[in-house]
Amino acid sequence: MIFDFAGFAGGFQVPNAFITASTEMSSGMFAPGQTDDPNITNLVFTWNGPDFHTTGGPLDSVDFNGLSALSTFNGTHLDGFAALAVKNNEAAGTLTVNAGSVLVPVAAAVPEPASWALMILGFGGVGALARSRKRSPGNAFA
Repeated sequence: MIFDFAGFAGGFQVPNAFITASTEMSSGMFAPGQTDDPNITNLVFTWNGPDFHTTGGPLDSVDFNGLSALSTFNGTHLDGFAALAVKNNEAAGTLTVNAGSVLVPVAAAVPEPASWALMILGFGGVGALARSRKRSPGNAFA
C-alpha cells in the first residue's frame, strides 16, 4: 500500500500476473512516523498468487520493482508505504510488516486568491511609482 497518492489518474502497471491493483481512501495500516490523509487516494497492490501453505513452500522471491500508477501531478514528496506479508522461509507462516518511505505525487503550490490580489496590487504600485519618477516638475513632456 502506498499512502496519499495525489492526483491518481488510473493506469496501474504491475510487473507480475499475480499482482492486482486497487485504491482506497484511508487505511489503518501505515508506516510509523507517516500519516494517511483520508482525502487522498491510497494505492493497494495485492499478491494473489500461490502461497507456501498450499504449495509446500518456500517459494522463490518475487520482484515487485515496476509497480506504478499515473497521476495528474508531476511534483513529488516523501510519504510512506506499508506491506503485510507471510514469511515463507525462516519462521515460515509468521506475519511480517514492511514499512518505509516512497516518493508520491504532489500538486505544485498555487497561491491563494488573497496572495494573487496582493501581488497584483504590488505590481501596480511599483508601476505607478516608476511612472511618477519619470515625470519631473520642469518637464511637461515626460
